[in-house]
Amino acid sequence: SMYVDGILQEIYQKYLPLGDSLQDDSKIFIGNNHTFSGGFGGTMDDVRLYNRILPPDQITAIWNLGLNGGVNQSRPNIVVIMTDDQDDMGSMAVMPKTRSLIGSQGLTFTNSFVDFSLCCPSRASFLTGQAAHNTGILANAPGYAKFQPTEGNALPVWLQQARYTTAHMGKYLNFYGSGGQYEPTHVPPGWTLWNGIPDSLGGYSYYNYSINENGVLRSYGNTPADYKTDVQAQKAVDFIANQQNSSQPFFLWLA
Repeated sequence: SMYVDGILQEIYQKYLPLGDSLQDDSKIFIGNNHTFSGGFGGTMDDVRLYNRILPPDQITAIWNLGLNGGVNQSRPNIVVIMTDDQDDMGSMAVMPKTRSLIGSQGLTFTNSFVDFSLCCPSRASFLTGQAAHNTGILANAPGYAKFQPTEGNALPVWLQQARYTTAHMGKYLNFYGSGGQYEPTHVPPGWTLWNGIPDSLGGYSYYNYSINENGVLRSYGNTPADYKTDVQAQKAVDFIANQQNSSQPFFLWLA
């Protein structure tokens, strides 16, 4: 984006063959991929031109506005819905709502690849951006115990540092909350709202389980209202609704 005297301008990008000169010196070229002689390979995301010298206090105010104001304009809300053991044997054929409400509204990657097609290694890669041979998590066991010492340097922490509100609902990493120094009440760093399900308290059951709700365990029974998938979905919807008037963007991981 480009601003002249504080007003957003429309910028047209033009590419020139190598060796050509700029014919119209009124044009301003911003960004990479410039091939004319003396070009540069960097990017400038936000340029503001003023017809006067700004005093230091006004420069500071503009800078702070860029950091804190209108944050949702440049940083979108993010919702990640993660499923496990999603086969390619026709299960989606009997999930019309999933296909109509999610699939048909977005993109389908027909030639995508996973680094390590196993539960815990994949989740660790999601949280770190690293391949399994870098995280060192090459199996479901010991799972969370191997990840926990480094969870302070992971996706939710980075997002909070970028002024995101973060929320997790559902399964975390294998063997999370299985006792020892990894108690079911432990809340991993970086989560504004934590609703993790400890493996040892019904993590793989749809009824009769417990949820760690920001450090407090809440038990659910075996009535229709306790069905885990519906409980998690409602928690996710409630979180999104509560964020609609917030000036901060949010990240939601529903697993």
